[in-house]
Amino acid sequence: MEKEKVISRMQEQAAAAWIHQLNAMRIQSLLNELTEQNLNFGAAMDTMNKALGSVKDLIESNRGGEKGMHGFIAEIAEVGIGNAKNQIKGMEAEYEWVNNNGPVDLIRNGVCIQQKFVQTGGHFSLNAIKDHLKKYPDYIKNKGKYQIPRNYYEKISYYLSISPEDANKMATADGEFSLKQWKYIHNFFEDGEINFESLEPAQLDYKEVQRDSIGKTLQHERKKLKETDRTIRQEHYDAHRATPAEGAKAAAGAAAMEGGTAFAMAIAKKLKQGKRLRDFRTEDWREIIGDTFAGTLKGGVRGGAVYAMSNRISLDNAGIRLKDPKVFSKTASATASAVTTAAFGVAEQAYMLRKNKISETEFILNSEILCLEVSISALATFIGQALIPIPVMGAVIGSCVGTVMYQIAKENFQTREQVLMEQYLKSQVLLDERLNVRYGKYLEELKSNMTAYMSLLENAFDPDVDTAFDGSIKLAQALHVPMDEILDTPEKVQDYFLE
Repeated sequence: MEKEKVISRMQEQAAAAWIHQLNAMRIQSLLNELTEQNLNFGAAMDTMNKALGSVKDLIESNRGGEKGMHGFIAEIAEVGIGNAKNQIKGMEAEYEWVNNNGPVDLIRNGVCIQQKFVQTGGHFSLNAIKDHLKKYPDYIKNKGKYQIPRNYYEKISYYLSISPEDANKMATADGEFSLKQWKYIHNFFEDGEINFESLEPAQLDYKEVQRDSIGKTLQHERKKLKETDRTIRQEHYDAHRATPAEGAKAAAGAAAMEGGTAFAMAIAKKLKQGKRLRDFRTEDWREIIGDTFAGTLKGGVRGGAVYAMSNRISLDNAGIRLKDPKVFSKTASATASAVTTAAFGVAEQAYMLRKNKISETEFILNSEILCLEVSISALATFIGQALIPIPVMGAVIGSCVGTVMYQIAKENFQTREQVLMEQYLKSQVLLDERLNVRYGKYLEELKSNMTAYMSLLENAFDPDVDTAFDGSIKLAQALHVPMDEILDTPEKVQDYFLE
């Protein structure tokens, strides 16, 4: 039995198993992150559903009346949207609704927030803030924040960015700029009692928290959360794609493994010849180094090929994209290794054929035997990995057992058994030819029947009532419906539906 061949098959499948483990670890990491994202998405949607439910209860109870209801709606929306945006990213909910009509409406990570959604006077809620500070003069000193509608905050920021020189030149006809509002805002912050840093924007604009619009607003925010969720998932996919860098790592590992095996086998071969290690000459070491280099090169090619085949990498776009990001392992690593081994072997046989060292018959026979050997090795690897679910180890043991069994069977075949196998092969070829002929006849018959059937079906469902009636009768007859059950006259139709 060829021990070298058994060892070679073992290390080939060991490299494939190692690459499979790399793929499995990457995919498992992706699945863990996607599972975590499922939980994040569920928590965010639950928060939004609770916010929507609280808003409905608020509207039904008419809390705050026509003038004050939108303020409570804004508080609920801020808590719900703010927490959901955190939860969709895997962070903790940070908003708490105080809901006691006191100096603080919300608490975010220990920071007190007072919301002011006031449109009266066109002062962007600043007058309401001033009134609140008079009632609670230590509010800002205690690091409290005032929160105003997002569009109010943006408008105030815009006005503060305009210098007095530019303000006097600004056009006011289009309604985008008001010199009166500009002066009010600058005077408000210049008195020093309240600074702009004490303000922050809410999640929503003033009009979005109104009674008639909050439903659509929350639905729109839910849609944005779903878009964020899709973006996060795509980022996870992109981060776990097979990459050339990981492929290079796989190639390097396979090169080291196969090169090391080739070196050990070359040393062992010399020792079997009766030479001691200290007696190796320059020619011996040159031969050993040559075998090691060839093994290393072959291992590197094998590792890169197996990694590429097992991940189906497309190098079209800078070499880092997959044809299908949702399917990572199109070809099993063991199968990919077997294909690579077969490719090496057949290439070697082709070279020998071109050099007239073997005949065409020998080329075909040797190639078939080689493909059979690597197939058995791959199959044994699958079985071994299933029976011994230890990464790499199960594949190596399975490959070893399967290859050894095949070598024993091959070397112990008797002439009679070989003749029987050849006869069996010939009989299978003849059977295949006969079945192909019969298949062709059945296919033609099926086409003919389908053509007739489709013609009957078209007539049975023709828009013209008379054509459809005649067609349905013919269709029923073709399907062997008993004649006494076919409604082929107006009288039968009438009796069937009216009696």
